[in-house]
Amino acid sequence: MDSPGPAGRRRGLTILEGFHVENYRGLRDVSLGRTSQAPENPCLEPLTVLTGRTAAGRTAGKTSLLNAMELLAETVRRDAGSSFEELERDGYERVVNREFFPNQRPMVLKARIREDTASPPITYRLELEPDDLGKPRIGAEKLGLGKETLLDLRGGHGKFTRREGGEEPLHLARPEVTALGTVGTMGSSHQAIRETWKFLTGWKARRFVPDLVRVPRYNHPKPSLEPSGANLVNVLTRIRGRDTTGFHRLRNRLSALVSDMDPRSPVEPAPTVADEMVLAFSRRTGGTTYAVDESAGLLEWLHHLVTLHEPEPPALALVHDPGRNCAPEGLEAMARDLAEHARAHTIVAVSRRPEFASALEAGQRWKVEKDSLGEVHVRADGG
Repeated sequence: MDSPGPAGRRRGLTILEGFHVENYRGLRDVSLGRTSQAPENPCLEPLTVLTGRTAAGRTAGKTSLLNAMELLAETVRRDAGSSFEELERDGYERVVNREFFPNQRPMVLKARIREDTASPPITYRLELEPDDLGKPRIGAEKLGLGKETLLDLRGGHGKFTRREGGEEPLHLARPEVTALGTVGTMGSSHQAIRETWKFLTGWKARRFVPDLVRVPRYNHPKPSLEPSGANLVNVLTRIRGRDTTGFHRLRNRLSALVSDMDPRSPVEPAPTVADEMVLAFSRRTGGTTYAVDESAGLLEWLHHLVTLHEPEPPALALVHDPGRNCAPEGLEAMARDLAEHARAHTIVAVSRRPEFASALEAGQRWKVEKDSLGEVHVRADGG
């Protein structure tokens, strides 16, 4: 019997058990977690962190794995052309791994998910290939629930299973649009198709950019963070207005982390004369500073705390190098925060900080390494 993923998750929460990628940058044939290509692998934990040394002048492949996952989500959410234009400025032909696949095999992105421990796994496979102009298009798609195929498409033609059972033909006029993105929003499609679409389109990357947080923003409260964290002040404003308890917990935690913060009001969204919002920090000495003058470490800690209280968090967060700007002594606490938060919201992260990775349990760490031929290998870190 196919055993489900880790226990201890909130009931009814869709989880990622594994991800497989072929022919993407340096990833020739790589499985993270349990997939049909690597059934012996353990399922991913609610918090999964990719570690591994990066040699001088070479990348190990950790970031490429997260980028491949984001590419899958964006392609389903939008279309192949838009996702490559947004995420892969090099274009499809530069990204696809011709060094390993000179015979023009497609790029493959595959996710294995599970709605709950009592249900069979859902597998979604997406193949991308170039058209005559070298632009990306959908070559094939397949979605299965256990051994049952619910969606099957190749070359824009195929079929999907309806909610009440029975199959319906499907013909797509635009080759860059996914079938999942088309029928996943239809109430008449099978529940597993709709749940897969909802889960995958809920994936969001986090690449914190301190300089963007320092820029004033228009006064529009927002329920979710942008990938760069640029709208941090807007989301903090929303939390202050809608979640008073969470806002006070966030501020108490910040004042405990930074000794010279005023514990009564360490941070507030503050208006400017131009009707914009900035982050204002109060000090024990009575002075006030603003985000433009603050360290990247303090701003990242605030960003981290806001993610724990985000009104509309992503179904799965792809976090690039958490704690990159923070002092080593605080990274263990940050890792514990993410592990606890992941019980309700799945997180996959890349970490280059040994202090962060060492605070995690062995099952939460996956080691990414590149061999002498440049091929990437991924394995569970047993300790």
